[in-house]
Amino acid sequence: PAPTLTLTDPMAPLVSPDPATTAEWRALDAASSRYAQRRAGQAARMLRELFPAAHRVVFDRDEDLVHGVQATLLTVRDSRGALLWHDPAIAEHPDALALAEAEAYGGPLRPHLDAATRQAIEALIEDADATGPHHFFPAVPDGPETDGDPVWQHRDLRELVVAGLLADLDRLDRDGGDPPGPHQRAVTELRALLRDWRHYDDTALVGLAEQVLAHYGCWDDDDHDAAVARRARHRAGVDPELCAYDGSNEPQKRALTGRERDILTRLLNDLLFALDRGGADAARVHQAVRIFGDQDVQTLTEIRFVIDPRTT
Repeated sequence: PAPTLTLTDPMAPLVSPDPATTAEWRALDAASSRYAQRRAGQAARMLRELFPAAHRVVFDRDEDLVHGVQATLLTVRDSRGALLWHDPAIAEHPDALALAEAEAYGGPLRPHLDAATRQAIEALIEDADATGPHHFFPAVPDGPETDGDPVWQHRDLRELVVAGLLADLDRLDRDGGDPPGPHQRAVTELRALLRDWRHYDDTALVGLAEQVLAHYGCWDDDDHDAAVARRARHRAGVDPELCAYDGSNEPQKRALTGRERDILTRLLNDLLFALDRGGADAARVHQAVRIFGDQDVQTLTEIRFVIDPRTT
């Protein structure tokens, strides 16, 4: 029979590389991360130049063996969640229709993105994603980009937070890409954790958050005691910031679903839009809804910010 050639431990170089190989891999990984940061930061810089109020950008990510990673810009929103620009694919979404209606009644003209400019931004995102995909978090699956349009409900939606990427780019230019400090790493991990909050009940989520902060030295016994005391005040209903007008402090019966949050957000958008326009539209709102001055309008705006998962 033919001889069988074998080595004592052929998998050792793969699972336990030597120190020199490990050092080379770490250097390569760090360089790749810096490169991806620069490409993503450049895309964010271009978007901020085009849309000075741009905060959150959602794009559709696709990948295949022939073309690699492909990004398609979908929406640009400001820090309050207001739509600044959208792809024609979601022209029938309520937010897009509201922009069109505002324009029809003499409001600001909706901007159109030049094809070459859009292609350049998408190419930068594709390059950054292919090199360091951890720069882009998954977008909220039941957010406005999928609402009412089954075509988008099966896409891989990712989001780009303009301010965060610009801050990363500034840090990279300032210190040459030194690893972030413990506080920044803790915040980054907590942010990723909180995006998946649906997988945890409240107690488990609090415990996990404390563990991450404690691991990086950002949480100690005093912080824990203060948090426990605040939760106790909340349960007792003696924290004035958490009480309703009648003094009650009962928890909601269950968490709102994504669809329910979208419906409430849409109603708030319509109310606030009519109040902002004033005139007969605002008068009709006041006839149907009891609103007591600018403070209530500000509270409605804050409620929309809290319940809308698209705003950060």
